[in-house]
Amino acid sequence: MAHWLFVSVLSALALFELPAFGREPVIGIFGDLHGDEAAATAVFERFRKAGVTHVIGTGDFLKYQGLETPALLDRILSRISSITKIPKENIFLMPGNWERFGMRKHHGIKDWALPILERHGKLVTRDYDSYGYVKIGSQKIMVSHFPQHPISPFLLPPPEFRKSHPGQASLLGTMQRKIYPDPDVSFEIIAHTHRSGAYVDSETGKLVVNSGTLDRKAKTPLEPRSFMIYDANERSLRWFDLDKKTFFKRLRLVEIGVTRCVRRALKGITPD
Repeated sequence: MAHWLFVSVLSALALFELPAFGREPVIGIFGDLHGDEAAATAVFERFRKAGVTHVIGTGDFLKYQGLETPALLDRILSRISSITKIPKENIFLMPGNWERFGMRKHHGIKDWALPILERHGKLVTRDYDSYGYVKIGSQKIMVSHFPQHPISPFLLPPPEFRKSHPGQASLLGTMQRKIYPDPDVSFEIIAHTHRSGAYVDSETGKLVVNSGTLDRKAKTPLEPRSFMIYDANERSLRWFDLDKKTFFKRLRLVEIGVTRCVRRALKGITPD
C-alpha cells in the first residue's frame, strides 16, 4: 500500500509538471527595459513557459529621462508575479541609473522608485551605482547595473554612450573601482551597456554576463531585444531574442570551468 501511494504521488507530480525534489532553480534575467510595457509582458510570458522559478531584474525599468509615472512602473513590475506566478520573495530587483530619477523627485514626491521596486521584489541594493549578491539555492550571483570593474571591450557601448549624465555615476567611473566578485560566486551579472554576451574575466576567472537590452533604439540599435535564462540544473545560460522563438547564444558553466582548468595547467608547462 505504501509503495503504491509513493508511486501515485510521483505520478501526480509528473502529471502536473511540478519540479522534482532537490532540483536547482531556473532564473530569468532581464534589464534595460526603458518603459517598454509590451516587451515586459512578452518576456514574463516567456519566463512562465520556460518554467522559470526566480527572476533577476537588472535595472533601468524606466524610460529615458524617467518620464513615465510611478503608476506605469508599478504596473510593469507587478506583471512579473501576476504572469509568472513567481512569489515576491523569488524576485530580485536592482535599481538602474534611470530609477535614480524616481529616487529624486516626481511631482514633488521624493524617493518613489525604490518603494515600488520593494513592493514587487527584494532589492539587490538600494544604490543604483553599487552592487549586491543574490543567493538562490546553491547559486550565489553578483549583480550590478553599472560594471564595478573593467570589462571586456566587446560589452562596452559606443564611446558617445560611455559618458555620465549630470548628477549621476558614469560607466567609466564605476569600472575604475575594481570591485570583483567573491570567490564563491557562480557568475556575475552586469547591465547598462545594452550589449548581450559573456566573457571569462582574466582577473578572477569568473564568468561576467550581460542579458542585453529590451530597448535597442539607443546605444546599440543592431542588438537583438534580448533576455537570459539560467538553468542551474544544466548549469547553462541561454540568451533569447524577444522577436524570435529560440535562443541565439548558449554557454555551459561546466565547459567554462574545464577551460579555466586547462588554462591553469598550461601555465605550468614549460618548453623542453
